[in-house]
Amino acid sequence: MVWLLLVAVLAKNAAAQNPSRQEQSRTFASVASLGSMSGSSREFLSYNGRYAQAPASVPMPVHCVVDAANGLQGKPYVWGGGHKYLNDRGYDCSGSVSYVLHGAGLLKGPLQSREFLKFGEPGPGKYITIFMKNGHVFMSVLGLRFDTSDFGSGRGDGPRWRPTARSFRGYSMRHPPGL
Repeated sequence: MVWLLLVAVLAKNAAAQNPSRQEQSRTFASVASLGSMSGSSREFLSYNGRYAQAPASVPMPVHCVVDAANGLQGKPYVWGGGHKYLNDRGYDCSGSVSYVLHGAGLLKGPLQSREFLKFGEPGPGKYITIFMKNGHVFMSVLGLRFDTSDFGSGRGDGPRWRPTARSFRGYSMRHPPGL
């Protein structure tokens, strides 16, 4: 059922030539939180424009992921950042996702973007979904995207919470087991 909803939302998004920012955000939130829809309630992160906060009712690893991601806000994009040293001066896409998963005890060390294709379990998670394709990885935590680039900018500007949509075309989805 969740997969059918995902396909319908992705098809609608692909058909829209120039959706408004508000429309993109709604589409992203509905797709990125598919895992939340499989639970008994729809829960989302609260977001103040820079930092996020998880609802008290979610598992501790989700809180740890959010805290770790909050710690990277403002760090610059650095190609290869977060791979040699988990605590680095800047991060690339896979380095930042590795950092936050490691901070929650869900990953032992950094992975490159293509290595996330084998991480965890396939499909969207209840709380966390990782989107990857060869060359880029980002994640959604309770409906809020954590990514190193803003969709459409064509450049990395560092790991940030992103309330705007991006294309999911060509991305595979995986999630940490149980999350």
